[in-house]
Amino acid sequence: MSIASESKTNLMLTTLQMLSAASGVDAKVLFERIDFVISDQTAHNIDVELLVAKELGTEKVPNQLFCNVHPCLMFNRVIVKHWSQLEHAIGHDKIYANFLVNATTTASSVTEQALDCITRLINHDFDHKPWNKSQEFDMHIAPKKNLSVSLKDERFNRLPLTCAVTLYHFDDVASFLDKFQHVTNQLACIVRCFLDLEFLKVMLCIGALLGVHLVEPFLILTTSTATTYSCFSTALS
Repeated sequence: MSIASESKTNLMLTTLQMLSAASGVDAKVLFERIDFVISDQTAHNIDVELLVAKELGTEKVPNQLFCNVHPCLMFNRVIVKHWSQLEHAIGHDKIYANFLVNATTTASSVTEQALDCITRLINHDFDHKPWNKSQEFDMHIAPKKNLSVSLKDERFNRLPLTCAVTLYHFDDVASFLDKFQHVTNQLACIVRCFLDLEFLKVMLCIGALLGVHLVEPFLILTTSTATTYSCFSTALS
């Protein structure tokens, strides 16, 4: 069955018809047994069940639940998008002009790449890698604790959190690399170049503040058992 070009309404109707054929129960009866429908909050998913109910000729409409995965991940994409726009206005040639090693990757943003490189250098997730210096970094900043976290795209609030923690350790990393000049692996050299970019702290601050004022409140709101659809709509408006 080809469903690539099917609308959400037709897809639900087709699925009900398949279940009806397999079970011998009428599609209308099956639909009336559905308690709730869960989807993300994109426009084409909202109120699909109303259209299906009208098509089947029933007044029973399932309740609607919204998944917060896509909106949360979209925060990350929008932050990176704005970083990229600002970096494009500055000019990538100017940003990479003083880099002594190749720092270009598939990352969509220079700031995102800087986050990845800095955290890889000092984060304990990469202890097994020869280029990782987390243990040496721990000793350098003691008794201050190493709070670094690795950048993971699939984590809802990971990007803003990584921004905040990297800002917290930014000067620590600079002093570490300044003190230990013998640390000259490629990653360390790239991080040294990133630390010289004057705009980087501003970009990290943008990511951290968006996390504090938008991402975290959104997560709290959507994961609270006390949240209703009406209070959620009020908060968004």
